[in-house]
Amino acid sequence: MIAMDGNIIIIDYSEFEIKKARVILEHIGHFNITEITSLRQFPADISYLGAISLILMDIMLPIEKNGFDLLSDLKSNPRTSKIPVIVTTKSDRLEHRNAAAKYGVNDYILKPYQFDRLENSIRTVVKIKKEFVYDIKGFENIVMTFDDYFDKELKFAERTSQPLSLILITPNKTSFGKPLPKVDSDYVKQVHSSITDKAKTVLRSTDRIIPNRNSDILIILPATDKQGTGVIKEKLDAAVRDLLKDTSMDMADIFHCIQVTYPEDGNSFESLITAAFKNIETKEIFEEIAAIPFDTGKYVSKKYNQFRSWKDFF
Repeated sequence: MIAMDGNIIIIDYSEFEIKKARVILEHIGHFNITEITSLRQFPADISYLGAISLILMDIMLPIEKNGFDLLSDLKSNPRTSKIPVIVTTKSDRLEHRNAAAKYGVNDYILKPYQFDRLENSIRTVVKIKKEFVYDIKGFENIVMTFDDYFDKELKFAERTSQPLSLILITPNKTSFGKPLPKVDSDYVKQVHSSITDKAKTVLRSTDRIIPNRNSDILIILPATDKQGTGVIKEKLDAAVRDLLKDTSMDMADIFHCIQVTYPEDGNSFESLITAAFKNIETKEIFEEIAAIPFDTGKYVSKKYNQFRSWKDFF
């Protein structure tokens, strides 16, 4: 069972804003989240939720009493007076800021906010250390699921007859012809972080990098053909070579780095990712064949025939 990082209540009449806040929270940690779109839903007794780590709320609630009335109730109740509160609102009125300060809110954030702004505030309040998880910087203006985002980019590529490329960087779990290097997990994280940081320096504002938790890295390159993608791959590889210069390893010992391009390699996200992993499997099969001693011709022939059958199947 996954340990929870705390209980958080989101109070906002906008489903859009609640979804946005939830995305940020899910990238910070594992929380029990209660969503409230109407103060009528707010329980008179919140003890059933256990210790509340944070209340994230708007103060401007249409029709009902405003959020300051709720703040007053919370701060005057000994059981809830110590609960941290972060206000997110469109109101920049001085009297609202002063009232929020009077009630001792932990932060006052104007909408629309940058993802980092709220994320850093939440981390400070709930004291969650920042770990390397999916990087959602650059997605501040993309309030949609990844599927929706990629579908949007793909439709644009179709409409404009432009290429769309992906770079998939994924851990290398096999090694043929030589032992797989024993790499400390912290070192892998360092390399992973270095690749991500380097990518941010070479990518355009229209490109997206989506790192997973110290595992896969997906880079999306709109209007980029195979040649342009290859240039970016080489820059990433150079960054890793510099990091590994004092070791006997290279990037291929730790990660596979595969590029695929629409429409040559696929016409959907699923087909492009399938092509990327097939490229990895093809590479591993040929590495396995190359690692076999020359005089074992029968084995080589058998492995090649297996590969040919597998390739023909697809």
